Amino acid sequence: MDMSRKPLYKLKPIDPEETIGQRVSRIRKSKGLTQVDVSQRIGITQALYSSYERGRLRLSAEMVAQIALVLKTSADEILGLQKNTDEEMADRGFLRRMKKIETLSRGQRKMLFSNIDMFLKGALETAKPQQETFTELRENR
Repeated sequence: MDMSRKPLYKLKPIDPEETIGQRVSRIRKSKGLTQVDVSQRIGITQALYSSYERGRLRLSAEMVAQIALVLKTSADEILGLQKNTDEEMADRGFLRRMKKIETLSRGQRKMLFSNIDMFLKGALETAKPQQETFTELRENR
């Protein structure tokens, strides 16, 4: 005799376009992390973590909290109750590059940052005259 009970009704999802697992996957990727990264930090296997993202297993409240801590986000965002605007604007390529920069030696980082600073200074100086020209055009109208 089957003792498992089926629910009498099915709740509508909060966000019909994205499951909780899909949301967790999107947030994880936006942070530049792999399933292995997150699963190791939580202390579970990658296969188990993957089952949560794919929706094969339901997340317990404790697991939502653990994942939120690792992803540095809120449980509300994972559950679809709130959107994190910082996460939406994150550039995955930028985050991956920052992780690679962290692996460089101190001297290599110093040289790289010096080059970035020189580039930005030149780019900002080039943009400034164009901005002044636009302002002058508006004033002369």
